[in-house]
Amino acid sequence: MQIKQTVFITKDNRNLVLLHLPDTVWDGCNAYTIAVSIGGTLIEEGLSFFSRKAKLFLPLVEQHSECCVYLHRFCELPLLFKFTLKPVKKWSINFVASSHEDLGYCAYANMLGSECADYLDRAIEIIDTDRRFKYMIEHYWWLKGFEDYRDETSYLRLKQYLNSGHIELNAPHSGVHSHWHGYEQLPRSMYYSGIEAKKKWGITPKLALYADLSGISWSAVSAYMQAGIQYAAVLDNRGWRFSTDDRVLPKIFWWEAPNQKDRLLCWTQYGYREQSLTSIFCNTLRQYPEGTFYFDESKAVKTEEAVNAIIDDLGDVDYDLLPLAFYDDREMPTTMLLTVCEEMNRRWAYPKFGMGLPSQDLAYIADNFGDSIPVLSGDLSDQWADFATIAPDWFAAKREAEVLLPVAETLVVLSALEGAKKGYPRERINEAMWRLCEFDEHCWGTSAKHPLAMHKFNLYLMKRESAKVAKRIVSGIIDDVILSGSETSGFSVWNTIPHRRNATLKLSGRQVPKGVQCQTLSNGVTITEPVDLPAYGFRMFETSRIEPDAQASRFSDTETGIIDTPFYIVTCDPGTHTINSIVEKATNEELLDRSSLFGLGDFIYVNTDTKTSKELQVETAKRRSFQIERGPLAVVIAKTSYEEQSGANVTSTIIFYTHEKNIDVSLKFDHATGLMGDYYDRYKKNIFFAFPFKMENHQFYTELAGGVVNEPRDRLPVNPHDFVVAQNWVAVQNESRGIALYSKEMPVFHLGGIHYNKLSSRVTYENANIYLFAASNRSNQLNFTSKEDCFGEYSLSVLPYQGGWNEQVPDWSVNKTYTPLIGAAYSETNEKSYMSLDADNVRMLSFKRSEEDDDAFIARFIETGVKSATASFKLPFSIQEAVYTNGIEESTGIAAEFQDDTIYFEIDQYSYVTLKIRSLDGLSIPDEQPNPAKITNLFTFVSENLKTILSFEKRHCEKATAFEIYGDGHKLMTVPNEPFKVQWCEIDSIAYNTYTVEAIEE
Repeated sequence: MQIKQTVFITKDNRNLVLLHLPDTVWDGCNAYTIAVSIGGTLIEEGLSFFSRKAKLFLPLVEQHSECCVYLHRFCELPLLFKFTLKPVKKWSINFVASSHEDLGYCAYANMLGSECADYLDRAIEIIDTDRRFKYMIEHYWWLKGFEDYRDETSYLRLKQYLNSGHIELNAPHSGVHSHWHGYEQLPRSMYYSGIEAKKKWGITPKLALYADLSGISWSAVSAYMQAGIQYAAVLDNRGWRFSTDDRVLPKIFWWEAPNQKDRLLCWTQYGYREQSLTSIFCNTLRQYPEGTFYFDESKAVKTEEAVNAIIDDLGDVDYDLLPLAFYDDREMPTTMLLTVCEEMNRRWAYPKFGMGLPSQDLAYIADNFGDSIPVLSGDLSDQWADFATIAPDWFAAKREAEVLLPVAETLVVLSALEGAKKGYPRERINEAMWRLCEFDEHCWGTSAKHPLAMHKFNLYLMKRESAKVAKRIVSGIIDDVILSGSETSGFSVWNTIPHRRNATLKLSGRQVPKGVQCQTLSNGVTITEPVDLPAYGFRMFETSRIEPDAQASRFSDTETGIIDTPFYIVTCDPGTHTINSIVEKATNEELLDRSSLFGLGDFIYVNTDTKTSKELQVETAKRRSFQIERGPLAVVIAKTSYEEQSGANVTSTIIFYTHEKNIDVSLKFDHATGLMGDYYDRYKKNIFFAFPFKMENHQFYTELAGGVVNEPRDRLPVNPHDFVVAQNWVAVQNESRGIALYSKEMPVFHLGGIHYNKLSSRVTYENANIYLFAASNRSNQLNFTSKEDCFGEYSLSVLPYQGGWNEQVPDWSVNKTYTPLIGAAYSETNEKSYMSLDADNVRMLSFKRSEEDDDAFIARFIETGVKSATASFKLPFSIQEAVYTNGIEESTGIAAEFQDDTIYFEIDQYSYVTLKIRSLDGLSIPDEQPNPAKITNLFTFVSENLKTILSFEKRHCEKATAFEIYGDGHKLMTVPNEPFKVQWCEIDSIAYNTYTVEAIEE
């Protein structure tokens, strides 16, 4: 007999216990009776049943007690079954209602903000009539839609319920891949909910929840805590490309940050709609009120079974409340869950069923059971973050804009210090940051078998155009500052990190620095010997024309194939176009794995028969040319090749420098038309580049934006570990040395082999090889649609090092990330440093104007993982006041130590320090004037039936009644002014060189 004690308690304090009789106990022909004793006392007898399943309602016990069940069949002696009756916890189950939005999948993204506002209207209407209802706004992008499309009356109604605890705002910008966020972008992404929501709505969000995605970057723990976030949640999608060999994580756990100090209370669930309840609640309709929702006896019984199984799966936990998310994509708020709660509460005293909000529920658990919650530490892999590979060019543009945005802010401040009268470009900076976060949204509109104009429009609007707009804004701000100097026969080189450095310049054109040794490469780029640059400032150079001896000698090195540089002995085989060996002179260590099937920088085309097949067909590119350039500053190995299956033309360039140990690798492919295909072809075609490093007793490390993952020690044992997403670098090392690989454009790597489609959380790293995951066709019919789309270009660097990664790699990575900027000449001085930071292991993330105060400045720093540090930060002005703030610029009330123009601060390993500073002379930078009414961010693409879709964004165009569309100056059509900030229209397929849009006012 199977005896199952449930968590259900009746209103007269009895516990439901289920019996299940096998054929050997009951023949199914006659009724049987049951008697029950607890602790030797008979408490039930003569209970008659005619079913294999019997329900007993037994008194609650306060301690483990022996329970005997006596089963009587006919006149036989009773059968005795014993089990331990346990105390029953009085559970509460709180359903979480929301709607999941993929920005780009289910609806036109330009209309989605208005539709999200409609959903909130409906949630408010339900609460108006039934205060038991609670609702979560899935992210700030949603709330922005309400702000844009609702009036003051609606605003006040929503604000009422936000402040009363009936509606909760989830803190993230949207459903972003947080692993894609950069060092400054990660804490800055919290400004929307941390600053704007408080200012506009009077609320302070406490929760960072991600639905559909399977993970959050480990580095986000500290960044989110700095913004007042206390709780995290991951409601992942188990429907596609998930790991089948996960170890079970606790349902609720403390998630400890890389600094081993900060932590969030984390809640996990398989699915944002609890899967075991889906078929029970939604077996007749998906969305209510399309029909009447009935919750009958059958559904109630099935719900009891499902809830009991859910709580059983928790194991032995102390807490007595469980949040259960139950919502779907694009789901209008309904009263369905209220009906479920009402019926379950009518039947049972416990569990108590209700509507809940995650931060309220997790606060209760933290306050009452926090000491008994397990603590976990490590990165929570995001199973879809390798979607970066579907659009290498777009992703590269986004990453460049993300790096340069804080540079632009700092240069504006420095310009104001020099007396520039321009205002602070707050509106433009905010738009660029919004676009960066929008780009990192998890949806790429990839699930349509037959993509519509909607899917293509969304993809271009939310991805390509977001990256382009952000880059254009940031580049424009920088150009306004450093290209506005006087016209002379020289130029300035800007170092945008607060450390003095020696840097190799890479220049285009015929003008080079006078008196500096140069070498022109075959691709037309001129490199210089390393030049000394001041800490966060500029150095002036006079220009001269390139001397003839700067040209490198180029030849196919067929004599010996041996290249001797100051740092390496490189052995090539010109006949097979391979680099066979790179030996580091200082250590006599070989860097390359000669047993590998692939050479350094080799193009690898991987395809499969099915989308999830583990059997991979591997093709490599065939050689075309192999050249070695020798010059005074570098030896360059350039080879071209062609891969037949993908059709890719491939160029690989490897540069060994005379003055630096760093090895640069430039990789490019184009016309890889094999990536094109239909929906049924997606996921089957992928491109990798090989870095076959050699290392005994190796282990891998992955950089995050505020942490480093020791693989696999620091990666939580769930979700596929086939790939990793780094901020910039990965490294392989042993107890004495290592090799780091930095990637500027694409941060997705396979470690120890190509693991594509293993979809495993137990990946083993058999060798020290690293593979750049460069491109994938998983978004077919949307991005790789022409031969011009089928390309990628990547800049990587290799650094061998002695000791651990923390001794050299972080500083090297910062220097690779922030390459010198070339600006106009400034005749008044030859060199100037504005700021300096004396701790090499502390990274300055931003120096900007305060969000709230025109006369205050924000400096943010992070420690890179070496050790806690004492740092001094020298500023370009004398200081009146300096205070510590949290991550969203709120004062902690603690003053920072300073003297004259220098601030002194302590910073812990992997931790942030944010300072708010005022200058002694009262420097103030007011906002620049808002943009006047205009049409901006216009783009076109070809859709179905060779129609052209034209999209444009409207700024302050409320008075316009219509817009006239022109192609090459010819009027094509007039369209009415729609209520959406972004409009699109369909025009004839005739291709025009230029399109313009003009607003028409009455």
